[in-house]
Amino acid sequence: MRIVADTNTVLSGLLWQGTPRRLLDLARERKITLCTSLELLAELAEVMARDKFAERLRAAGISAIELVQDYARLTEVVTPDALPGPVTERDPDDDHVLACAVSAKARLIVSGDSHLLDLKAFQGIPIHAAICRSRRHRRNIAIVRLLRSSHPRAPSRGRCSESSQVRIPVYCDR
Repeated sequence: MRIVADTNTVLSGLLWQGTPRRLLDLARERKITLCTSLELLAELAEVMARDKFAERLRAAGISAIELVQDYARLTEVVTPDALPGPVTERDPDDDHVLACAVSAKARLIVSGDSHLLDLKAFQGIPIHAAICRSRRHRRNIAIVRLLRSSHPRAPSRGRCSESSQVRIPVYCDR
């Protein structure tokens, strides 16, 4: 399955435990293909270089750029075609995620961004949150099922497992 994850989802997966991390694990196991673009990688590098992540990266002994490079090697980088016009006027940067998904022929967009989640789908590509939610939030069931089928420790009954407050090393092969 080809998936595009937005910057915040990728950042969460690289630095903390939880469903976004499981998404990266699936890509590492080659059970899914994560697709990205140069624009999304640049945004990830910009966000990861912020001061608020410096201590976490320093404790892991890795720089922001090294982690972005590790992530880029995990993904398939596509060159998206421009969208005909702005789709998410409240946050035009979100259009990079949509353009990447269309060009990558993704089957799913994973995002925590409310502007993208409000769309529910774009050009037939469903948009789901990566976070675990209870069964009454059916929009997220597809991603939870995907993760549950591939990881025995994935959450069951729609409950979130480990907290993102657990200190763990960053996601990379070192």
